Amino acid sequence: MRCPYCSHEFPLTRERYFGAVTGKHTCPNCMEISRLKCESWWIPVVFYSKYLFGFLAILILVTILAIFFDIPRNALLVIKIILIIKFAYVVLKADMKHDEEVKKLVKIDHKEQYFKKIKENDKYQGDDDWRIGPQSIDFNNLKLYFRQYSPQVGDDHDHCDFCGEKFSIIIEEALKEGYVTENGYPWVCKQCYEDFKERFNLTS
Repeated sequence: MRCPYCSHEFPLTRERYFGAVTGKHTCPNCMEISRLKCESWWIPVVFYSKYLFGFLAILILVTILAIFFDIPRNALLVIKIILIIKFAYVVLKADMKHDEEVKKLVKIDHKEQYFKKIKENDKYQGDDDWRIGPQSIDFNNLKLYFRQYSPQVGDDHDHCDFCGEKFSIIIEEALKEGYVTENGYPWVCKQCYEDFKERFNLTS
């Protein structure tokens, strides 16, 4: 898999596969979260249909053999359970291969989510704003400084503490300036500063 942020390639291991049931993966290089996406809806339909029809065909075949050879009901049940387990194992391996070779990782666009919320709600204010979380209490009466982005030691990027928009000096599409405390953290983008400066009595 290729990270859409830093282009780092990393394998889809079993641990990573089972740890990301929602399809969201964290890049081991830049630690950014992206999600798997299939380019066409019909690809997974065709991909999984062949396994479904194959499994049904096997069950029908086992049932027919049981009728002709008079297999005991208990033995038939055991055979079906074994087939189901085997089928689940094959499908999981195939799904891992599908995720790694057919799907691709795409960015989770915080800006797109933000403007979608603005469009739906006209003007977003109050605790219902999706950008306000437990961290927001720290911004009450806070003095912020408008500065060029400068990362902390050991980091190459930060995020707006409200909307999650990225700040970075090495990622081309990332923000290069914003509002920050005297200590150099946390960062707030210009849009969120304008939206919340009255609510949290922010000054600059």
